[in-house]
Amino acid sequence: MRDGSGRVAVWRAAGAVLAVGWSGAASAEPVAGLIEPAWLIGPLLLLVVTFLIWNRRLRREVVQRRAAEQALRRYRQVVSATQDSISLIDRNAVYLLVNESYLRIFERRYDDIVGHSARELLGAETFERVVAPRLARCLAGETVNYQAWFERPSTGRCYLDVIYAPYRDQGTEIDGVLVSVRDITERRRAEEARQLAANVFTHAREGIVITDPQGVIVDLNAAFVEITGESRETLLGRRPAVLESGAGLLGGSDAVTVEAIWTTLADQGHWEGEFWGRRRGGESYVAMITMTAVGDEAGALQHYVLLYHDITALKLQQRRLEQAAHYDGLTGLPNRALLFDRLEQAMTQVQRRGGTLALVYFDLDGFKAVNDGLGHEAGDRLLAGLAVRMRGVLREGDTVARLGGDEFVAVLLDPGGIAELAPLLDRLLEALSRPMPITDHLVQVSASLGVSCFKQGDETTPDLLLRRADQAMYQAKLAGKGRYRFFTPGVDDAPRRHALAG
Repeated sequence: MRDGSGRVAVWRAAGAVLAVGWSGAASAEPVAGLIEPAWLIGPLLLLVVTFLIWNRRLRREVVQRRAAEQALRRYRQVVSATQDSISLIDRNAVYLLVNESYLRIFERRYDDIVGHSARELLGAETFERVVAPRLARCLAGETVNYQAWFERPSTGRCYLDVIYAPYRDQGTEIDGVLVSVRDITERRRAEEARQLAANVFTHAREGIVITDPQGVIVDLNAAFVEITGESRETLLGRRPAVLESGAGLLGGSDAVTVEAIWTTLADQGHWEGEFWGRRRGGESYVAMITMTAVGDEAGALQHYVLLYHDITALKLQQRRLEQAAHYDGLTGLPNRALLFDRLEQAMTQVQRRGGTLALVYFDLDGFKAVNDGLGHEAGDRLLAGLAVRMRGVLREGDTVARLGGDEFVAVLLDPGGIAELAPLLDRLLEALSRPMPITDHLVQVSASLGVSCFKQGDETTPDLLLRRADQAMYQAKLAGKGRYRFFTPGVDDAPRRHALAG
């Protein structure tokens, strides 16, 4: 009974002490009267005081824990809701926390990242080259911002904008790094595309011009400046010459009006053609131009883009090839192929419109003696000089061609009757027989001419017309050379055929 009554007395005393502790109004006398035996008073007081202190601290810790939990929940909500990808790593680059956006960027699950190091996530090479140097700067107290390419397991590379900020849990010591990541892959690719376009624009060998919807130049590259010979400042704010009426011949020999270009652009959105222009210094050039209309996302016209490809050298080469194919290399006169082409055109014109045509066959008298006596170079110079004289006598619309050797043919369209034609033939004979100085020698030859005529309704072919002029020329030679003869039907050409056979 004594032990039981003693435990009861102790708890009563403790209750009284607690009452004193909570209210502070009770007297100490009843307490003292309850305590049996006296040696328990000290331990009981110590126990009560300890309980009070522990209870107050516990309540404070509960309040703090609840506040911390609420703050953590709010932090996680904010971190999860932000568009940026957030993570927290310790000083050893081990992930302590990541949000959903971070997981999506790197295409990983939460357990694949948290508790693992950045080296494992990004790969050793990328970590050492890209991440480690910047983490070291951040752990030294610096906030670091950079952009770099990173590999992902499924969708390939991504370009990220990364911020490292020092993280301090308590005090001044840096405990880790707070990482903010934003995926700017599309922006980066757009920048690269713009940079590529700018490089192409700047370094392209073709001239590039950008105009507004009215055709006024708003930008151009250096190649266009080189093609035109104009300065950039002079060209800006103006229309390209191709869009100015009468500024150049378009489409080669087929003229194209500026109005037709605008119509084609409006209907088809592009136009292509040749432009014959003149540089600032007066030198002519030829450009192949492609014009394209450029609209916005809604389809509204914003710009025209013009590409100029300088084909001057190509045209010169083409002209040289045509010259070699259709002109005599020594005299510059049309050759046999071009002669027959022009002869056919002239005969067709006579058949359609009426009029007459005269074909004159030339053969030099005494040329062989010059060629053998003074050499082939002297003979060539003589032929070239006589070609110049023939062109000087004939009219602008007439054609004189070299068949080969010392034989030439002239096509005279609408020369008139014999009365009008005879003076022209006389001038030709005089021009061809005048002495010509060559290599310190005064060289003189003559010519025999044969003439055949063609009029509307004739069924003569170009070959037959040429043979008739050849027969007439041979008759002139038989008559004493240095003269002309007209073709006469029925005249026997056996001597000429015999000479050709021999």
